[in-house]
Amino acid sequence: MSQASRAIPKQERSRERVAAILAATARLLAKSGFDGLNTRQIAAAAKLPPGLLYHYFPNKGAIVMLLAEQNVQPLRQELAQMLSAAKATSWREAIRRLIGKLAAAYRAEPAAMAILQALQSDPELRRLNGEMNNQFARIIAKFLRAAGARVDSRTLLRAAHLVVLLCDAVAPDLVAASPREAEKLSAEISTLLIAYLGMMLQEHARGTDVSAKPPVARAI
Repeated sequence: MSQASRAIPKQERSRERVAAILAATARLLAKSGFDGLNTRQIAAAAKLPPGLLYHYFPNKGAIVMLLAEQNVQPLRQELAQMLSAAKATSWREAIRRLIGKLAAAYRAEPAAMAILQALQSDPELRRLNGEMNNQFARIIAKFLRAAGARVDSRTLLRAAHLVVLLCDAVAPDLVAASPREAEKLSAEISTLLIAYLGMMLQEHARGTDVSAKPPVARAI
C-alpha cells in the first residue's frame, strides 16, 4: 500500500475534505501544471485552512500521487477484465480496444496531461509510475500468453513493458490532440503494436522462432 493510499481517511467528514483537496488539485493541475502547483493554492481552492491540508498530505506530490492512483487503478482493473475476457483468436481487436480505452480515459480527465507530466518529473511520482507500469505489463503479458505467445517469460514481459512504455510516451499527444487526430493516432499505435506483437503470436503459434534467421533460398 502506498503512502497516498494510506492518506484516505475513514470518517465521512475527512473523506469529504480529501475529495475536495483532490478536486481542487485536479483543477489547478489542468490550469498551471505540476511545477506551478503549491499546497497553499490547493488549500485555498478547496476552501480549507493550509494547516488542515497538511493533516492529510505532507506535500503536493502526495496529493498528486493519490490523484494518479485513483485515475489509473480503476482503468487498470477494467483493462484487466477486458483482456481476461478477450478470446485468444481476437487478440488484434483486444489491442485496438486497449489503446482506444486508454486514449478515452486520458482525454476524459482534464488534468490528465499534468498528471502524466508529474509522473515523469517528480522522483517519488516516477517510482509510483514505475510500479503501476509493472503491474500493467504483467496484465498484458498474461493476456499475450493466453493468446498463444510461446516466447520465454522474460522476453514476453519485456514485450509487454514496451507496450506500456509506448502508451506512456504517446499519452501527452493523445491528450493534446483534437478528437480526430487522437483517433488517427490511436489507430496508428494499434497498427504498430499489432505488427510487433504479431511476430510472437503468429510465428510462435506455428512453432517457429522469430529470433532465428530466415532460411537461405537455394538456387535451382
